[in-house]
Amino acid sequence: MKKISYLAIAALLSSLSACDIDEEYKTQLDQDVVYTTAAGFDGLINACYENMYYMYGKEDGIPMMEMGDLWQNGSATSGNWKECVNNLDWNTETGVNRVIWNALYATIAYCNTAIYYQNECLEYDATAMKAKVAEAYFMRGFSYFHVVEQWGGVTLTTTSMAEEGAREYAYRSTEEEIYDQLISDLMVAYQYLPVTQGQEHGRATKYAAAAMLCKAWIQRSRLERDFAENPDGRSKWASVITNEGSVKYSTSQCADSAFKYAQIVINSGRFQLYPSDETSSGSTKEWLGDNNKDNSEFIFLEAIDHENGYNPEGWNRGRTRQYYLMNIGTMASNFGVQSDGIRYGRANTTRVRPTLYLLYDCFDPKPSETDVPSTVYCDDKNREWTADTRFDDSFYYKYFISSGSFPVPYSILRACGKDTTYFWDAYQTSGYESRYTITGNIASPDQLKANYAGYNYFADNGSMASTEVIELENRPAALGCYTPNFAVDSAWCARKKYLVAGLPSLDGSINTGIFAYLQNNGSVAEDANYRSLAPSLKKLSPLKYLMTNQQSLNDFPIIRLTDIYLLAAEASILSGNNKGEGLEYLKTVRRHAAKSTNEAKILEGVELTIDYLAKERARELCGENWRWYDLKRMGLLTAEYLNAPRRNIYGQPYQTKWRVRPIPQQMLDQIANPEEYGNNGY
Repeated sequence: MKKISYLAIAALLSSLSACDIDEEYKTQLDQDVVYTTAAGFDGLINACYENMYYMYGKEDGIPMMEMGDLWQNGSATSGNWKECVNNLDWNTETGVNRVIWNALYATIAYCNTAIYYQNECLEYDATAMKAKVAEAYFMRGFSYFHVVEQWGGVTLTTTSMAEEGAREYAYRSTEEEIYDQLISDLMVAYQYLPVTQGQEHGRATKYAAAAMLCKAWIQRSRLERDFAENPDGRSKWASVITNEGSVKYSTSQCADSAFKYAQIVINSGRFQLYPSDETSSGSTKEWLGDNNKDNSEFIFLEAIDHENGYNPEGWNRGRTRQYYLMNIGTMASNFGVQSDGIRYGRANTTRVRPTLYLLYDCFDPKPSETDVPSTVYCDDKNREWTADTRFDDSFYYKYFISSGSFPVPYSILRACGKDTTYFWDAYQTSGYESRYTITGNIASPDQLKANYAGYNYFADNGSMASTEVIELENRPAALGCYTPNFAVDSAWCARKKYLVAGLPSLDGSINTGIFAYLQNNGSVAEDANYRSLAPSLKKLSPLKYLMTNQQSLNDFPIIRLTDIYLLAAEASILSGNNKGEGLEYLKTVRRHAAKSTNEAKILEGVELTIDYLAKERARELCGENWRWYDLKRMGLLTAEYLNAPRRNIYGQPYQTKWRVRPIPQQMLDQIANPEEYGNNGY
């Protein structure tokens, strides 16, 4: 499928520097020439998408958009991402904060320039140009949505530097004014964007604009509540903010508008939830690798070119996924789970791991239905099981070895609290008394191509390195490490060949002993052998388009259909209108997460409340860079919420200023009025 080509951007930039040496170099003259051509204008529009790479393709977007209550520092004890759980150690020099600020304002600059030059490119007729420039309006609205939610009332500019030049002084606008502008931009995009971009994968469409209007309106609903609850929380520099001409909207009005645009998307017929059946849920089908590049539930996405590598940084894409993966270079490697397979990622890249709140309070801490019948995974067949497939769909928790066989030292068994008498009796052989072996199940690229056609794109086309292997997961005897989201009995754990640790039993009903990777308060395991263990987020890296243990060429879903269903349900609560439809939308998402035979079970206890929806959005959208916005909109960026059990393991007191991020020092150094502009209190 054709992707946005970043080669056009490179060609565009090259043309800007290719002046005749006998002529005076003037950037403005070159732009006036280049942007009046179809090729030059296309390159400019493509550039409007380029910086999404920093938000959805690297690590920078995770602490800015996802951190809050669902994730903690991925290190066993402390580390460089501890401060990303909240803003305690953030300042104007914080790197990820600067990167996302620069990415968003660079996008805004590209969009402003495209909008400025729209009437100068005569190679497009008026209708074609309206559709083309609508992409710039969409991306400007999209960018300002993130700007206002991250930094509050900051600089709002809609003019190109080609028109105005560099600005010496910077001034703030109110959050209302920024929302007025971004909603106006998204309305233009909704009016003129096509319903489909054909083979131009990853571009904005009419319904992507409708989805963003849904998000913008419901997010805007927080402004009235924020001011009522915290009149000083927006900005201490109110003296330099004006609010002339900004329209005030009530929470109910915002919610009704959000519901309206949600229904436009849902009823469009352009997107469909994958149906559940007796063998699998719709959620399971959604994350299958074959569906990644043509997914009926993805409304807007970051498109990754897996065919030619036409991406920023070429083939080095999809790195976001590796920061959610367990560090397999520690204890798990002693049981045969190695970084020479591509499924579980490169060792030592872990940044974040799920909190006990996400695993225990949001997901149902019970075995899945597929775990129950198998003595390999759970001996207690009478245990209650969960109908919700989303923990299984979203996480690796069964790690298989990446070699044909792996001998585990007897000393490791003893260190991990195994029943050494049992293992000594069961596995001793002449000359190898101190070892036993796990038998693996792997495939090389040649084996994949010959025996598993279509399993992996890069194996099929011969571009996967011959040294790579994929750990196949259809042989229980090849299990090396098991980290479920429920409590496991210590006696059961001690008799297993593989490394096993679950959650602690919070009510004391199960004797977990040392076999837990988190403690009751949510901090890492007391026993050093289990501190590095955790489930690994997998939904961002289906196997089909994994290239190496680090490089994933999977598309990143930015807005999905279930997200819009849940926002519609939330809007019905905020407005007090359409509650019957809102409840049905919530139930639709729940049904999507279960096999058809389990529909009644998964609908038990469904409540149309903000608290229920906060957990439902965690189950559905964890790892997709929306959690910060959910917490902010739902009024959960409070000391009461964030300091509750299992959410804030570092015990850092919540501060009101954390509702907005620091202004990057780089920006303050470039303006003549930094003290007047302020740094949001950091």
